[in-house]
Amino acid sequence: NALERRMFITQSFSIYGGTAGLFDYGPPGCAVKSNIQDFWKRHFILEENMLEIEGPAVTPAPVLKASGHVERFTDLMVKDAGNGECHRADHLLEDVLKKMLANPLDGGKRKEIENVLARLDELGAQELGAQLKKYEVKAPDTNNEISDPFPFNLMFATSIGPRGDVQGYLRPETAQGIFVNFPQLLYYNGNKL
Repeated sequence: NALERRMFITQSFSIYGGTAGLFDYGPPGCAVKSNIQDFWKRHFILEENMLEIEGPAVTPAPVLKASGHVERFTDLMVKDAGNGECHRADHLLEDVLKKMLANPLDGGKRKEIENVLARLDELGAQELGAQLKKYEVKAPDTNNEISDPFPFNLMFATSIGPRGDVQGYLRPETAQGIFVNFPQLLYYNGNKL
C-alpha cells in the first residue's frame, strides 16, 4: 500500500501486532490533515463567520445521560457460539434477507421480508432475536449458531479525577461542546445567532 510505504498512515501499535481500525498519521499524513483543517477553518470561521470552540476529549456521564447517549448509543450484537466473534445483529439479518429477496419468492413472503427490512432500525433486542431465529441466521464466516442479541454501548467509559469516582466517556461526538456552551457562545457573540 503506497500510503503506508510513504508513511501517510501506518497501523497503530504494529510492533505488537496492531489493532484493526487504529492508525497513526506519519509526517506527510499529518501535513495533509493539517492542511485540510486549515482550509476548513478558513472557510467556516473566516468566510461563514462561525465560532470555533474546542472541548475536552472526556465528557462527564451526566452530560451524555441528558443527551440520551448512555441509553441509546448502542448497537445490538450477537456472538458466534463457536468462536465468540461478535457481529452486528441487524447487519446479519439484513444480509440474509437481501439474499432471500434476490431469489424468486411468492408475493406474501416478499412483502413480509421487505417489511422487516423497512423496520430493521426500530427492532429491539427481543424482536430482533425473534427475527434472527425465524430466518435461521447463522454466523457469516463459520455458519455456527449465534447468541441472542445483546446491547453494546459504543462509547468508551473512563474515570475522571485522581480517585476515579466521577464516571465519564471519551466523547462520542464533537458536537456536545457546542450544545453545553451555547449560552456562553451567544453572550460572546453579542447575543446574535
